[in-house]
Amino acid sequence: MVAELTRPACADKADAADTKCALATMEYYSASMCICKDKACADHVNGDLSKWGMAMAKQGADEQKPGPDVAKKSADIMNKYVECMTKLMMDGATPPPDPCGGGADPCGG
Repeated sequence: MVAELTRPACADKADAADTKCALATMEYYSASMCICKDKACADHVNGDLSKWGMAMAKQGADEQKPGPDVAKKSADIMNKYVECMTKLMMDGATPPPDPCGGGADPCGG
């Protein structure tokens, strides 16, 4: 999907016990989201991340309790992912219409 990045080969194995691979895969998706320039790219990355997450869930990742270090690292990675996705969506969003119709002093205040 993203030419500049290489998805970790271990991601295809969906081994829920391999936290190193899971973190590397999450970092890949986060970095991919952060280099997206349009909504289509973001939608593609989001879809791929969702598919990977579903595969991990089937392997029991949701039943495993990561240690505090792994939990913090994964939260940090996903926070960056969401930050990049939100910025992309907000940059491309059309601002809401001015309720007062614009002008120098449109609302009389």
